[in-house]
Amino acid sequence: ELFWPSIGGIEVRCRNLAAALVRRGHDVTVVTSHGNEVLPDEGSIDGIAVQRFRFLEALTSRNIDVFAKEKRRLISLKENFRADVVPVMFTDPSVLFHWQT
Repeated sequence: ELFWPSIGGIEVRCRNLAAALVRRGHDVTVVTSHGNEVLPDEGSIDGIAVQRFRFLEALTSRNIDVFAKEKRRLISLKENFRADVVPVMFTDPSVLFHWQT
């Protein structure tokens, strides 16, 4: 659900895995939520591409426009990145966006 600079077990595990994959020459993009932080939608941390989405806002606000916009952004990212593997390391409500895309 969250990624660095948020700190927690999954966040640390995901950062370590992503960094190890990058060191081995893989293209890695972390898809995460903004959570309650003010962070850029796109960025990079230690060579790891990070794409942040407003998943939490879309689900809690019940705003269909925000939901549709974030779903379209995720679809576009997945179509352009063409990942071989999409590990999902959480069971939070935003997994709904992955199931739908």
